[in-house]
Amino acid sequence: MTDKSPPSSFRNIVLENGSEEGKVKAPKPMKTGTTIAGVVYKDGVVLGADTRATSDEVVADKMCAKIHYIAPNIYCCGAGTAADTEKTTEMLSSNLTIFSMNSGRNPRVVMAVNILQDMLFRYRGMIGAHLILGGVDCTGSHLYTVGPYGSMDKVPYLAMGSGNLPAMGILEDRFKANMDLEEAKSLVSDAIHAGIMSDLGSGNNIDLCVITKEGVDYIRPHRESPFNYKSCEDGVSIDLNHGTTTLAFKFRHGVIVAVDSRASAGKYIASKEANKVIEINPYLLGTMSGSAADCQYWERLLAKECRLYKLRNKQRISVSAASKLLSNMMLGYRGMGLSMGSMICGWDKQGPGLYYVDDNGTRLSGRMFSTGCGNSYAYGVVDSGYREDMTVEEAYELGRRGIAHATHRDAYSGGVVNLYHMQEDGWIKVCKEDVSELIYKYKKGMF
Repeated sequence: MTDKSPPSSFRNIVLENGSEEGKVKAPKPMKTGTTIAGVVYKDGVVLGADTRATSDEVVADKMCAKIHYIAPNIYCCGAGTAADTEKTTEMLSSNLTIFSMNSGRNPRVVMAVNILQDMLFRYRGMIGAHLILGGVDCTGSHLYTVGPYGSMDKVPYLAMGSGNLPAMGILEDRFKANMDLEEAKSLVSDAIHAGIMSDLGSGNNIDLCVITKEGVDYIRPHRESPFNYKSCEDGVSIDLNHGTTTLAFKFRHGVIVAVDSRASAGKYIASKEANKVIEINPYLLGTMSGSAADCQYWERLLAKECRLYKLRNKQRISVSAASKLLSNMMLGYRGMGLSMGSMICGWDKQGPGLYYVDDNGTRLSGRMFSTGCGNSYAYGVVDSGYREDMTVEEAYELGRRGIAHATHRDAYSGGVVNLYHMQEDGWIKVCKEDVSELIYKYKKGMF
């Protein structure tokens, strides 16, 4: 005879029955990101954490406090689900406060670890809390790691979270017993910095917490965001040279999109056949200008969100909403080194639409845009020949001439002209023509 413990509540009964019958679906898993670390030094413990909180691909909070108060002599770093780590540490702190009030003394670190183990083991991994607990008591300095299943380990140094691999590399390389305070702070700070620089889910500032017998020094922030590429603290400056020309304009028959195909890496021509038009869906196009990786990643993500919108709402997303979605994505990463200037072109219930979105989250609606280092040359041609009532062939020719002229004057633009036409029933690719042949064709009239 087996003894099966009853579910703790009626809600659990409903959930268990629903999951067995396939009626209840598990929540969608979401990627979280963080980097936390801790070391024991000769006089105490140093804990460190980044301050970025993510919700899948979205930066939810840039100043999240991941070092939590447990007791006057004990603090804890949390990785995993923010709600779980905060609630777990609050409950632990409440229990230890009651103990201190009854006994008149500070709790031992191992007591906090044991209570934490009991709390987490009860839920068998259902609580997404990965914790580093550090403190100083009458027996010395202690650093523990506690996992979501209740597992525990005592260590002299440790890093956890999605950025733990590069952080552990720094700790293992430089840790030594009986470090002084400045060495310990520098080691933890550099470990968190390594995690931030290698993990997209970690970022922004670095917080430190120094715990000794004399008290606690919570330094927030200890180090400002390392993502200031223009004036980093170590003097390193990343100067990205880009080269491109993209052009789009509306007229009575839709939207014309024309781009060159040269991809440059500094002074080196990396590709002559790069397609700088992202085909988001049959009714939406996006252009690339800036860093190819940034443009491709964010516009692929936009394509995914547009597809999900259609599945949920049984209708296509509007051009305005798609551009607003991309703008909101960019706002979360403003000032973090992205390089993107994109035009979102499409056709919806309102007719043809054309928007410009850049890496600062700027979003503009207009009839004509050109981006890239050759844009001034393209504007000169299009401004002189643009009319709202152009025929389709005249619009095609204007787009080709604009890009051809830009490639003739701008050293970083070149290759071929890729020309698209956004119509009411979707986009079509009109042509792919070598700019050298076009320049030869136009040279008597243009140059």
